[in-house]
Parts: sequence; structure tokens; C-alpha cells
Amino acid sequence: MIKKQDGLQEWTPSSWMQFPAQQQPDYPEPESVRYVQQQLQAAPPLVSVTEIQSLTGALKQISDSQGFILQCGDCAEAFSQCREDVLNAWTDTVSQMTGLLHSGLSQPVLKIGRIAGQYAKPRSSPDEVQNGISLPSYRGDIINGHEFSVAQRIPDPQRMLGAYHRAAVTLNALHNNSGGSSSADTVFDPFYVSHEALLLPYDSALTRLNPADNQWYNGAAHTVWLGDRTSEPSQAHVEYLRGIANPVGIKCGPSMTAEKLRQLLQRLNPHNQPGKIMLIVRLGVAHIREKLPVLLQAVARLKSPVIWLTDPMHGNTRSTVSGLKTRDFATVCEEVRLFMQILRAQGVHPGGLHLEMTGRDVTECTGGLQKIADDDVGERYESLCDPRLNRSQSAELAGLTGQF
Repeated sequence: MIKKQDGLQEWTPSSWMQFPAQQQPDYPEPESVRYVQQQLQAAPPLVSVTEIQSLTGALKQISDSQGFILQCGDCAEAFSQCREDVLNAWTDTVSQMTGLLHSGLSQPVLKIGRIAGQYAKPRSSPDEVQNGISLPSYRGDIINGHEFSVAQRIPDPQRMLGAYHRAAVTLNALHNNSGGSSSADTVFDPFYVSHEALLLPYDSALTRLNPADNQWYNGAAHTVWLGDRTSEPSQAHVEYLRGIANPVGIKCGPSMTAEKLRQLLQRLNPHNQPGKIMLIVRLGVAHIREKLPVLLQAVARLKSPVIWLTDPMHGNTRSTVSGLKTRDFATVCEEVRLFMQILRAQGVHPGGLHLEMTGRDVTECTGGLQKIADDDVGERYESLCDPRLNRSQSAELAGLTGQF
């Protein structure tokens, strides 16, 4: 079946291919991409329609100010980290954070992981230069390898199958660890999963028509989000996302305007369905006081039932003297505090946190109770892209959020 909006063409899972697409890999053999897509189209979906609908029900409650979202996980999942110890550390940390948030906010907490699919990352440059040698940038394990070599940096469509199988393993582990919710409402119990809908050949191949309601669902995740670098309303990522029934997140960076946000909401939620849209604010401490009220007013004029989350990570990245990307824990906390303060001042429910974090004892972000300094950052820097809060910092932030 197809979907159609006024002024827009009929929708199919592949209609995005007729639009300009940003941040897509340049695969050397298009026939190989089509072959992999055919395999994914024949594979079972990773998540069920029932689970997606259950998540939508929980999000409807939060859009009615009854709950709080904890959406968190890796910057970019690595295939090598699909291990029992890593997954157990992540689930234990998220469960600890959930308990702290529930205790501080006195609200049920909905757990959505950046996990079981967060294998692709947008990059600011298509190429990376080391020692005078230029190679394609690392775009995540679903596309190419992190090692700086010609063989590893060539985009390989077979990696999509590797991502699918690791996502299935991860979901199985999460099902075994699910539960322990602070709410009597069972839709708040599971670990739901999400990723940025970046690699369109992968997401569209796992999109299925559900005969029961005649709706299309992305079977790769319960919810996906639209990244800041791919959010042009007239381009491919928005075209793909307008046709799926899953809840959708929209990253709102400093370049987001009221007019652009209006266009995105009309494209992605034309019927103003509660529980459909999460706005993930990533403005940074330097911009949030100025820009967030403008976005809040734009949504209020539209009377759109969105859920507001804060991503205090992406707008506050800096580099150490040695060139490692990091984020200061105090700055991250300050953006969360300002987010909560600004929303409450306008009578809007703060809907959640969106964090890059890990259950491992890394030293990628400075500050926190461990007092990690710039000189310490390189000691245990394991991220393949952006710096993440470690287990201690994640728990500390959850505890502080309940006090803001």
C-alpha cells in the first residue's frame, strides 16, 4: 500500500531514492547493494509491530506529561562490542539510571536504547587524512572499518548483514534482561531500541507492511530519529520517515529554525498524532537560552503534541590539547538544568534525556565524581566516534536530573 500527502508523490519504502540523499556511502558495486537488500527484505523483522505499538502507547502517556524517557547508548556501536559483558554492563547502568530518575522525578521512566542498530554515523567530511594519505571517512561498522587502510575504508554492503545479525543477538540479550521497571504499566517495562535512520538502504529493506492496520513499519527498531545533518524537509531521509508508522525523533541543532521545524512536523506528523514525534534538542549551553524558546513557541502555535528531550552531548563537544574529542560533565549537566528550567517556565513537560553513554569505565568525558581531567582522557578512550559518559557519570547525571 502507499501513502500520499498533498503536494507529495505516492510513498513506498524505496521512494526516497528519487530524492537527494545526504551522508550515504559511495558503494563501488551497486549490484551488491541490491543483493544484500534482497536478503534483508526476506529476513524476519528485528522488532514486532506489537512492540512498536506498545512503545507508541507509552509515548502517548508521556506526551500527556505522565512519564520521562531515558534514551541512551553508544555513539556508534562497534561489531566487536557485541559481547555479553558489554551488554550486561549497559543494561545494569541503564537500570540504575532508571531507578535514580524515577526516585527524583516521581514518574515512570521509559527506557529506549541507542542500541541494536546504532552502527552508522554521519561525518562532517567524506574523507580523512593521515600522514598525507586521504581515505574515505569511517562511517560506522555497518558501512566500513575503523582501521585506516584502503581495504577497511571501502564501503562494503555485506556489513549490513553483519549489523542485522548482531542487532538480533543484542535484542535477544535485552529481552533476557528486560524488566525491573519502576512503573506498574507494562509498556514501560521493556528495553526499547532505536537508532538514527541514516543508512537508508538498510532501514528501507527492513520496512514491512502490516496487514492488520495497513501501515508500514520499520522492523529494524522500535523508533528511529532524523539526524541534524539529514533533516532537509525536501530530501531523502524525511521522505522515508514520513511513510513509517514508528515513532520518530527529530534532532534539533542550532541551525533548526521555526519554519524548518514547522515543515518537518507537517511532513512527519500531518495528523498531529500524540506519541508520534520526539524533538531531541541538541543546542549546546551557548545557544539553548536563545534558541529553545523560539522552537517552543513554534510548536505551541502548531498545537503539535510533541515530546521534548534534551541531548546535552552533541552541542558541547570540544577537543583536548592532544586532539581527543571530549565533553565536560559540568557543561552537560548545565544544559540539562537549563532545558528543564526553560520548558517548565513555559508550562511544557520535560520529556526526557538523550545521552551518549556506556556501562564501561571509560575516560572519554571530563569531570564528574571521578574528577577526570584532560590529561586523563586518553587513558581509556574506547569510542570509535564521539566521547561517552561512563557508568559513574551516567548514574551521577541521572541523580542530578531528578533534582533539577
